[in-house]
Order: sequence, then C-alpha cells, then structure tokens
Amino acid sequence: MSSVSEERRKRQQSIKEGLQFIQSPLSYPGTQEQYAVYLRALVRNLFNEGNDVYRECDWNSSISQYTEALNIADYAKSEEILIHKEIIEKLLINRIACYSIMVSF
Repeated sequence: MSSVSEERRKRQQSIKEGLQFIQSPLSYPGTQEQYAVYLRALVRNLFNEGNDVYRECDWNSSISQYTEALNIADYAKSEEILIHKEIIEKLLINRIACYSIMVSF
C-alpha cells in the first residue's frame, strides 16, 4: 500500500513542478519532441490524479485536475503539440461525470 502512496506523491510532485514550469517564462531545455513527451506526461499525470481523487469522492478536486489537464492540452495545441484525442475525450467525460454526481447530491 505504501508503494502506491509513494507513487502518487511522486506524481503530485511532478504535476506541481510541471505546472510551475509551464507558468514560468523559461524555455524548455530540450527538443520540440522532448517537450511534447513532457506535456503529454503532464496531461497523463493530471488525468491519473483526477481519477484517484474521483475514487476518493472528491469531486471538486477531480474536476480541477481534469480541467487543468484540458488547459495543458490547449496550451500544447498552441505549441503545435498533439495530445491524443482519446485522452481529451476521457478528460471531458470524466469531468462531466463529476458535475453530474455533484448535481445529484
């Protein structure tokens, strides 16, 4: 069980660092392809964190994670980096599910 929480802690730290970098004026220190991999991993981490907080019934945090992932995907698109359509669809569907649950309470 502790390995799961350690994995999640590492993911949360990676998300924090990724969001700080995106908001900074610094340029990515690698190639465009490396930057694409970096952004895709950030979106995937946000998606996975959103799923974890969803399982904990923390709908607001889940919505925040999914929304942030969608924002990063929009940013990636502005940088001509493709985030796979399947993950965008899952993010949207999961966010809708959270809103639907919140409305039913």
